[in-house]
Amino acid sequence: MMVLTIIGFFLFIFILFLIMNILNNYTDRKYKYEFFTLESLGTYVFINAGLFFGYKWYTSAVETKGDELNGILIMSFALCLFIYVLVKNIRYSNFIVGLIITIVQVIVYLPCSIIGFFSAIYILSYFAQTKPVYNIN
Repeated sequence: MMVLTIIGFFLFIFILFLIMNILNNYTDRKYKYEFFTLESLGTYVFINAGLFFGYKWYTSAVETKGDELNGILIMSFALCLFIYVLVKNIRYSNFIVGLIITIVQVIVYLPCSIIGFFSAIYILSYFAQTKPVYNIN
């Protein structure tokens, strides 16, 4: 079963890569702009992280009767960044194509940003030479 999971994961990544290449070729020919780049992936990582951590902060503040405004502000900054990406996509194309491309970006970049976030944490911890600390008393 583990082998099928790994094969399915790599097949899923391959299909995402094909979708991104097909859409980039189409939009580059028609609108002279590529919508799937590392810059847009980085933007969606910030959007998804802001929405996730803002929601977590908000719900924990509601449970503990704390300040909910911090979580609301983080989520609203992420929402403003998403609206900026939507407007930029519509500006480089027309309304329908910009809206559809933005929805496809959300669908494609959500798993990529989760994998990228955990990969970045792993890489940072690896290169920081993190070692276990033992306390001997």
